[in-house]
Amino acid sequence: MSENHYKNYAPFVDYIPAKLHEGKNWYISFYIKHPADNKLVRKRIKVNRIKSIIERRKFALKLVHRINIKLAEGWNPYYEEEPRNALFKLSDALGAFTRDKRGLRHDSTRSYNSYIKIFSQFILEDFESNITVISFRKNHALQFMDYVYNKRNVSSNTYNNYLRFMKTLFNWFIDHNYCKESPFKDIKRKTRTEKQRIMDIDNYTRDKIRKYLIDRHYEFYVMVLVAFHCLLRPREITFMKVKDVNLEAQAIFIDGRNAKNHNDRISTIPDTMAPYLEKLNLSEHNKEHYVFSDKFKVGSKRIDPRLISKRWSKLREEIGLPMEIQFYSLRDSGIIQLLKDGISPKEVMELADHSSLEITNKYVKKARVEASEVIKKKSSGF
Repeated sequence: MSENHYKNYAPFVDYIPAKLHEGKNWYISFYIKHPADNKLVRKRIKVNRIKSIIERRKFALKLVHRINIKLAEGWNPYYEEEPRNALFKLSDALGAFTRDKRGLRHDSTRSYNSYIKIFSQFILEDFESNITVISFRKNHALQFMDYVYNKRNVSSNTYNNYLRFMKTLFNWFIDHNYCKESPFKDIKRKTRTEKQRIMDIDNYTRDKIRKYLIDRHYEFYVMVLVAFHCLLRPREITFMKVKDVNLEAQAIFIDGRNAKNHNDRISTIPDTMAPYLEKLNLSEHNKEHYVFSDKFKVGSKRIDPRLISKRWSKLREEIGLPMEIQFYSLRDSGIIQLLKDGISPKEVMELADHSSLEITNKYVKKARVEASEVIKKKSSGF
């Protein structure tokens, strides 16, 4: 029976025995099931190096005999070549990754779980639920990224975020002996589109926000001021406790464990904002309570950052603000306003918890809206 005949019945055949091929190039060939897809794959071993044809044939036939004995005993060279966990189900490997990352910050854990949920849905829709790690190849990785971009209709930026996570995931798989290389490693990022967030809220719009919130939702208005004047990020705001606010010193302490760059820092409460914080009567509350709880008032339960986005979206709809003005735009606008007010970029960098002056300098261009008086007066002639 021919080799091709056997290949047609691959589901019922674990291997095709080895045999010697003589000619210009001498080699031994045999077929063995690849564990990734259970298809028969040909393996070749060259035997040209022995000059004497008689000795070459003798050596090759002995090798054929040894290989066939091993094949009959269940030997598969692919099992020797792959990492020890390569045949684990992909779902089990994802579970191991999730358990390993459970100590991350809440936001990171939530993001990772979201990516894994989408990836798991894709696996269930397009493959068998028991697909192994070794079976997930580059063509599958490309299919997943197409699924993300086209079926989920995400932006280029979100596509790149998915790709970055998948590379992180499979690099973890490599480190933990699930695979030898990442099927995502050669997939290219898409050209990033410019951020759609408006970074400098104009005075008219600020006044519009103030007039709307100050009587309807005073606590949320104070939160807006904390983002704008003190440059706290949404996550940092949610961890802000009564004990962290020192109204006498006009300072807010931000614990590095809750900050993006993991740095403890002090944020200044400007004179223009202090009276609004005083009206919250923080001294009358438990020092361990959150300034903004799940009801936006002082309380024991930390607010979910998503509630802030939800409330901001409602405000935007109610007063007719464009989608591009996001809650994070308040912090951006606060940075730009400080620079316009003449605060040095280095001081703004420290207050904003930027990792470098280069990041702060991106705001400098937006803050400079008119010609420099210093250059006008002091620039030397040609």
